[in-house]
Order: sequence, then C-alpha cells, then structure tokens
Amino acid sequence: MLTTLNSQTNSDLPTPEQTFEWPNEAIRGNNWTEAASRWAVLRKAYPEHPAPWIHGARAKIEAGDLEQAEKLLLHAQQHFPNHANLFLESALLAMRSEKWDTAEAYLQQAREKHPDLLQTWFKSAECAEVQGNLEQAAAYYQKACECTPDRPGPFIQYAELAMRTKQWEQALQIGQKIINDFPNSRMSEEIHSKMDVLKQNVQMQSS
Repeated sequence: MLTTLNSQTNSDLPTPEQTFEWPNEAIRGNNWTEAASRWAVLRKAYPEHPAPWIHGARAKIEAGDLEQAEKLLLHAQQHFPNHANLFLESALLAMRSEKWDTAEAYLQQAREKHPDLLQTWFKSAECAEVQGNLEQAAAYYQKACECTPDRPGPFIQYAELAMRTKQWEQALQIGQKIINDFPNSRMSEEIHSKMDVLKQNVQMQSS
C-alpha cells in the first residue's frame, strides 16, 4: 500500500473509503502499532481528511503512545473542531491519562453537539462507570437506548449494569424488553434463563 500511494498522483489516488480499509485491517487484527503506522502514511496522502488524524490518534492511544496521540488530536482540534469523533477520542485520551475533569469536558461537548450519536452516550456511560458514578452511567445508557431504540446493544449494556448494581426491577424491565424486541440477540436467551431469578430478587428487594 505504501509503495502504491507514493507512486500515485493526487488525481489517481483511490478514494479515502478504499484506503481506510488498510489500517482497519490492522485494527481488526488488534495490531494497533501497525494501524498507527498505516494511518501515518494516509495522513500524507489525505492531509485534509479528519480520519487519518482522529483515527490515527485512537491507534496511538491503543498502542500506548499517548504523547503522539495528543499531538494528532491537537492538529484535529485546529482543523476539524466540531467532528464528533474528535470529542470522543480526546475524552478517551484523557480517561487513559486519568484526567477525569478533562474527559468529562470533552464528553459534555459531545453530548451538546452530537446527541444523536450512539457512541456519545456509550463513552459517557463508560467514563461515569469507571469513576464509580453508576447512577449517572445508567442515565447515559438510558439515553443510548433512546438514541437507537431499534438496536439491542444499548439495552444489553443497560441491563448488564442494572444486574451488576443489583437494580433488579430495572434489570427485569429491560430484560423483558430485550426478550420481546430482540429475541435473536446474544443476551435474549441468557436473560430469559434468568427471568425467574430476577423476579425473585425484585420481590425480595421490595419486601
């Protein structure tokens, strides 16, 4: 890929979507260092596109190079200031550095500017949960469910948190919805097998 890109002129480069599959292959193989190297090549080919900078930063974060990730995100902040993934990856970098106030500031911007993006609420819930703010995490998972009511993922995450925190009535309600609305999801059969236990826990908790 590197030789191909270097030998082509700007006029006959493949589309960004085609070339972005190259680092994504490394990501699927969990080879973040290689993915970061490939994004670096693509930054030279597509310097005006946000993905090589923002996704390149994500690769650097996962590879453990937080300093370089910060530099890439600073560039992205200057050139793509309202890109949704910019806020999320900046928040992730802050979380990995345990700068919780900074992470929350980025996530607040994401919630204000991109409330229809599922990952806004997932990342907000993750940040809250890591800090032990489980009530707030549950509220964010609820927002994720409202954001994409036709997808099982948010409901599964919400149900799992409710069970971990022993919010049995909430877990029962969400679990029933998963069974009814997403019968083929990975969680439906598991929850179905736990319904009697959940009902007993609800009764015990309310008695």
